[in-house]
Amino acid sequence: WTAWYSDIPFSDGPWKFTGLPGLILGLEDATGEHKFQAIGIKKDNYPFGFRRKSKPIKTKREKFEAMQKDHKLNIGKTLANSGLVQVKPEHKERISRRLFYCPIELE
Repeated sequence: WTAWYSDIPFSDGPWKFTGLPGLILGLEDATGEHKFQAIGIKKDNYPFGFRRKSKPIKTKREKFEAMQKDHKLNIGKTLANSGLVQVKPEHKERISRRLFYCPIELE
């Protein structure tokens, strides 16, 4: 990965990329297949880098990737089975909707 960063004193960036001496404004993998580029900066009501705290769950990488793929490719099923929403019979066909899924990790 190649990163372009600014002199903005925040050690943060997209996805899992952090730790440089400035805010990451662009990233590109060695193949050129995956790119991230900042398209703007705005003032927000929340602190920069705000993340919800949660307890980590131990798992194997293969299991995590399989669960992530199932979630992305079957989001309607995930929501319908969560108990958080009630699916009316006339909306059953919408359960097959998907989210974008394109894993970036290279083996």
